Amino acid sequence: MIDIKNLVISTPSQEIVHGVDLHIDKAERVGLIGASGSGKSLIVQAILGILPPSMSVQGEIFVNSRNVLQMSDTERASMRGTVMSAVFQNPMTALNPMVTVEKNIELPLKMHYSLSRDERHSRVEEALTHVGLEREIMSRYPSQISGGQAQRVAIAEALIGHPQVLIADEPTTALDSIVQQGIINLLVQRTEHQGAAVLFTSHDFSVISRVAQRCYVINNGEIVEEGDLESIINSPHHDYTVQLIEAARDIAISGNDTVDSSRGE
Repeated sequence: MIDIKNLVISTPSQEIVHGVDLHIDKAERVGLIGASGSGKSLIVQAILGILPPSMSVQGEIFVNSRNVLQMSDTERASMRGTVMSAVFQNPMTALNPMVTVEKNIELPLKMHYSLSRDERHSRVEEALTHVGLEREIMSRYPSQISGGQAQRVAIAEALIGHPQVLIADEPTTALDSIVQQGIINLLVQRTEHQGAAVLFTSHDFSVISRVAQRCYVINNGEIVEEGDLESIINSPHHDYTVQLIEAARDIAISGNDTVDSSRGE
């Protein structure tokens, strides 16, 4: 599905991501965990082909055996929404504030499918139902809905084209704990139902443990540990991994939450 080999991402003055290898199988949920500034989002941007122009990238990123780094912008754009989709930390930056919720969600359908207006409307209604929102929200604008609702709308838009892989870059960080849990459950349920793979980034093992089957730990642009989730949580090998797990457990204890090593199974 996705196979990243020796990925290097640099600014004009320094190398930020150092020779990353990462693999995701079809329908597999994989976590990428590390602190802010560790390189997670740059890797996501490289996969999607949306790195800032000031960044240079070397290595290989294969999606369905095609190297996206060798594709034109048009070729990459044709994959977004059908082969790959993304959900980001702040849904308001992903949604177009000038059009309604319905127009936002139907965009992948208009770009990639020859459907009538009524067919698109029906698909949007169905997508909203799948993410737990009422059809009445279709006529509202992003500024008229809550952050949790906006993230559900962003998920509906990301999944309406039935992509083969969903990339979720810190999608719950800006949400309170109750809304966060609902979004996590929704992502797992909908991607399982559609048979989509997931790359989920976070700085928090208590979040990753609810989503991922396997996990990569990144520190200062380098993968320092990888493996199945249960093994990493129960028997971490790298000091940085231990620190992340202990931090998550401290937060979990204070919030009556858990770091669950079996959630990804």
